[in-house]
Amino acid sequence: MKIEGSRIIVAADFSELCPAVELAEKVGPHVFGIKVGSEIAEAVGAPKAVEAIVAAGCGVFRDLKTYDIKNTDVRTMAAAVQKGVVMVNMHALNGKKKMSASAEAVRKRAKELGIPAPLVLAVTILTDNDWDDLKELGFFDHSGFSVGLTTEEIAEKKVKMVQELVIHLAKLAQEAGLDGVIASAQEAPMIRKACGKNFVIATPGIRPADAPPDDQKRTLTPAEAIEAGADLLVIGRPITGAADPLAVVKQFNADIAAALEAMRPKFVRPSQLLIRVPRLRHEDQVYLDLLRACGGYYHAVLDPKTELPIGSLVGYSGTYEVEGSGEKRQYVGYVYYNLATLEQYPPVADLFAQGLAGMVKQALTGVTCVVGVPDGGNILAQNTARHLDVMYAGMQKKVIELETKTTKEKTKLVLGRHSIQPGMDVVLCEDLVNNFSTTDKAIAVVEEAGARVIGFICGVNRSEDGVREYHGLPVISLVFRPTPQYRQEEESNSVVAYHLKMVGFLTDVKPNWATVAKAMADAEARGIKIV
Repeated sequence: MKIEGSRIIVAADFSELCPAVELAEKVGPHVFGIKVGSEIAEAVGAPKAVEAIVAAGCGVFRDLKTYDIKNTDVRTMAAAVQKGVVMVNMHALNGKKKMSASAEAVRKRAKELGIPAPLVLAVTILTDNDWDDLKELGFFDHSGFSVGLTTEEIAEKKVKMVQELVIHLAKLAQEAGLDGVIASAQEAPMIRKACGKNFVIATPGIRPADAPPDDQKRTLTPAEAIEAGADLLVIGRPITGAADPLAVVKQFNADIAAALEAMRPKFVRPSQLLIRVPRLRHEDQVYLDLLRACGGYYHAVLDPKTELPIGSLVGYSGTYEVEGSGEKRQYVGYVYYNLATLEQYPPVADLFAQGLAGMVKQALTGVTCVVGVPDGGNILAQNTARHLDVMYAGMQKKVIELETKTTKEKTKLVLGRHSIQPGMDVVLCEDLVNNFSTTDKAIAVVEEAGARVIGFICGVNRSEDGVREYHGLPVISLVFRPTPQYRQEEESNSVVAYHLKMVGFLTDVKPNWATVAKAMADAEARGIKIV
């Protein structure tokens, strides 16, 4: 659901009507709405408060947080619908049936009144509740904590358990037909991933970066909350307690607008990026800069002046087992490559292929076919074959066993819609080479067809040991960048340990591209070159 205009809901937690109306008169045109919660509703009456605030020029969020028997919940939610009410809420702990019935009642009442239906949201877990609070209420026990875990590891597991509960409640609300949820901005990325882009996420606990601590335990700044995936921000004391509330609202709106602009897709025009010198290999940095412009290259750095990390580390696909625990963790590192982005920018992919074709001509003779290894190697292979004036064939992953509750889907490499002729001299093409985990399978497919592999080509070779040969055959790399990867508990590298502690790591960079792109831009603004 698209939210138009301001994303700010002001929490008017007053016990008198006048301050709320004065606030509405000041900020009304500049906010999404003003929250009318239990405090002011009890003091002056909710309908009266809503009517006065709407008359002052502002929409209203009726913060009901209903949690009662079904009939009471349904009637309370429907009764809250009146002109100017833009959003109502209830507790997700009511369960799917009560949420669904309440949402239906709200929309039916709005239709009867001839007014737009307000958004119906569910509260997941209040932002002043943490694991210990929820444990006290009986949500968790210690069964998830293995013997021997460190204090930090236990703290991480507690956070994860709260997050899993929040996501479960959000999905329950979505299944019930609600428009969205109210949750901490720190959980917003996970909710967005679980519930999709059209699910509204409203987040309280929003504070300026320099705000002192208070009773909210899971907070972010307005820009951070938007970057995390929030749609609406419920902000109270930073606005209501300000000497000039309108100035604060305008500043927050500007911060939010800047964050939204930074998150907008930046469409690269390849024609403006390319160096049009056919079949010539350029310096590594040329290709890396092009890949970065296409959203496929990221490098976390340290500020040499402050020695503070700029940007998160990234998680790699390889895993290792933590000694003595049986737990598997991702390796982490400073550099991220995603050559699949080239598929969306054919002229850039073609420039990569020109460089590879030039290197193949210098290093190998007799090549009669370039075979792409799925999925990323196929576009490079096809373009490289065109520049070499040889045949192309692309492999595919064929499903041989479907996924079940206990087993993962199984696939095997096949030539699929293409074929190669016996006796051909083949080069295998991959987009990114790291540990050659698929290469042996690809060799077997080629040999089964009666052809032979005489070399390997790739867009980027990031193998940590700097592999230039495999099975005695040349590995031709357009960009050769041996890239170390580290265990998460890497004690031998204090810089990695420090970076992990300060900003952590991203398990998936692609959906967080706007964030990492901003980190690189920030580094360059300080005079730090991304190489």
